[in-house]
Amino acid sequence: MDAIAVIAAIGGIALLLGIFGGGIKAKEVDIPILPVPVRILSSVIGTILIGTAIWLSSRNNIISQEPLTEIPTSISSPQISEVTAPPASTVLVSPSATDNPQFSSPVQDIRVRQAIAFCTDRHALTRSVYPSLTSVEIDDLTMDSFLLKIHWAYSQPNTQYPFDPAAGQVLLEQAGWTWLNGKNYRTNSRGEELSLKLTTTPLELRQTWGAVFEAQMQACGIHLIRLHVDPSWWFGETTGAIRGDFELGALYWDIEENPDVNNFYGCDSIPTSENDWKGNNLAGWCNQTASEAAKKATDLSLSQAERKQFFAILQEEFARDLPALPLFLRTDANGWEHIEFNLGR
Repeated sequence: MDAIAVIAAIGGIALLLGIFGGGIKAKEVDIPILPVPVRILSSVIGTILIGTAIWLSSRNNIISQEPLTEIPTSISSPQISEVTAPPASTVLVSPSATDNPQFSSPVQDIRVRQAIAFCTDRHALTRSVYPSLTSVEIDDLTMDSFLLKIHWAYSQPNTQYPFDPAAGQVLLEQAGWTWLNGKNYRTNSRGEELSLKLTTTPLELRQTWGAVFEAQMQACGIHLIRLHVDPSWWFGETTGAIRGDFELGALYWDIEENPDVNNFYGCDSIPTSENDWKGNNLAGWCNQTASEAAKKATDLSLSQAERKQFFAILQEEFARDLPALPLFLRTDANGWEHIEFNLGR
C-alpha cells in the first residue's frame, strides 16, 4: 500500500469515528462512545486527510501525463519532426567516437565517406521517388559529379563509386569499424557504435529516399539517424546548414549554365564567423588544387574550352576527396539532390 492509500485509509477511519461517535463492537474490536469534542476533531482530521489523499492522487496523474522533452545540446538545436531512433539498449557514437583522435566525426575520415558512397545505390534512391520512370530514365538522372552529365562543363571523374557494398565494408574495416557477431551495427575498438545523423527537411521526397538510404547504410553496418527538421531552421541565416550544425546534410543546389563553383568549393567560401558566414562551401572542404581550379572555372574572361579544363580538375578532386555525395537530378525542381559531409566546421 502506498503513502496516498495509507493517508486515505486513516482519514476514512477518523471521519467514520467523527460521524458515528464510537459505540462500535465487532468481534474482538470494541470502540467506546466518544465525547462530542473528540468526534468533531476526528471528523475534521478525517476530512483533511481524505482531501489531501485526493489532491496527491490527482497531482501524480498530471505529472505522469506530461510529455518528456529533451534538453537541447545547443541554443540552435532544431525542432525535430521525425527521428528514426535507435533501440534503448544501443550506445550512440559520441562526437569523438572514432579510432583516430584527429577526427571529431567518423565522416571526417575519407575511408568512411568513400564507404558510404559505395554502399549507396543511387538508382534505388531515384526509383523510390520516381517509380514510374524506366531504368534508362533513372540512370540519366543519377549523378557522379556536381554537374549533370549533359552539362557543357561535365567530365566524368576517373574516381567512381558504383554501388558496391562489399567494397564499402572493406573500407570500413580498414577505418577501424568492425562488425562483430550479434551486433546490429559496426563498432570501433572502444565499442562505440558507428552512428551518423542525417539532417534534412521533412519534404515527402526526402522522407522517401531517406528511408531507402537508411536501409542501405544499415546493410553496411552503419546506423543512420534521420533528422527531418524545420526548413526555416535548416536554411536559416544563423542556424542549420550555414553554421555547420550537421554531420550529414541533405539538400539540393540549382542547376546553372555557369555555376559559381568557387562559391561552393573554394577555400575562401567556407562560412565562418570571420567572414560573416558568407559562402556555400558547407562541408568546409579546402583543397588548394580544387580551389584554384574553381576560381579559373568561374573566370568568364576565359573561353569555354579553357574553363572546361578547370572544371575537369575540380570534378576529379571533388570525386577523390568526396566532400559531398551527388545523388540525382530533381524532376520537380531545377536542382540536384546531394548529401554534404561536415569535414570539421
